[in-house]
Amino acid sequence: MLKETFPDEKIKYNEFYRKRSNLILDICLSYICGCQTEELVNKIIDENPKASKKALREMVKKSFHIRRYPRWVQDSD
Repeated sequence: MLKETFPDEKIKYNEFYRKRSNLILDICLSYICGCQTEELVNKIIDENPKASKKALREMVKKSFHIRRYPRWVQDSD
């Protein structure tokens, strides 16, 4: 997307950030959002580099104290 937006710029592509953002999207549940979410999820990933996606997802749920699907009002789509 960046290359399409800035076709004249030489953008160095880094595989690390693509993998990290995809991992965050995979483990972060759709009903967990907010300013602190990305920071907390990155901290969980950094502290548990060999954990599976399923284990990381459970750690995220535990960090937000979620046992079942939440019942609070969601952000608008």
